[in-house]
Amino acid sequence: MIERVERDLVSAVASGAHVTPTFFIEGRRLLGSYDARTLTAVLEASRRGPRTQEVPS
Repeated sequence: MIERVERDLVSAVASGAHVTPTFFIEGRRLLGSYDARTLTAVLEASRRGPRTQEVPS
């Protein structure tokens, strides 16, 4: 169990997560405000991003 915690800690530091909570959206660390309004806006924007495409019916 201790090995798992140490591995997770090394991974977190390598990814730039130095405090909690740390949010990653589309593989990118969110910097700045963590309030609900900001998180909602970022998540909604990611849904409309280039990876989301409308499929004609």
